[in-house]
Amino acid sequence: MAAFVRRVTVRNRLPLDYSVASLRVVDRIVDGLRTAGPERANVAQELFWLGAYVGEVFVRRAGAVWVDFDAGQREFFRQAVGVRMPDGRVWNPIGKVAKRFDVGVEESVQRMYLLLHGRAGTGRREPEAVLTVVRKPETLRHVARPTAPVPQEECHHDDPSPPHRFR
Repeated sequence: MAAFVRRVTVRNRLPLDYSVASLRVVDRIVDGLRTAGPERANVAQELFWLGAYVGEVFVRRAGAVWVDFDAGQREFFRQAVGVRMPDGRVWNPIGKVAKRFDVGVEESVQRMYLLLHGRAGTGRREPEAVLTVVRKPETLRHVARPTAPVPQEECHHDDPSPPHRFR
């Protein structure tokens, strides 16, 4: 995989540095492959290596480990390997890259990473918010609002306090 990353990085001057931001680059590479119009079989090797790269970002940045899938997982994911997060959940980054190629922008490996449950060192996930400054004649007040809707399954219900809402 390291040889693939070096080749793609040097030839195309792409910042594949195993950072979370580089996952957006992977999305764009896959979009470029898709736009060029080849059949999936013609780019299967590139998609595999891009998926392996995404998995390695999960390992380096989120505390995941590579695992061999059991028979049921192989059947479900249609892959032999994937990553297991610190919370025990398994993910299929190789399949996610292939799905991005098949479906398009609705499937994002960067978004997949950002929505991962059980990333090491993240603690509780809170909705991302943007701070907006609103000027009034004599006052200055700050209003936080969500940048994107938070799906219900992303909410944590182990906290007895009411859910936090940004307005």
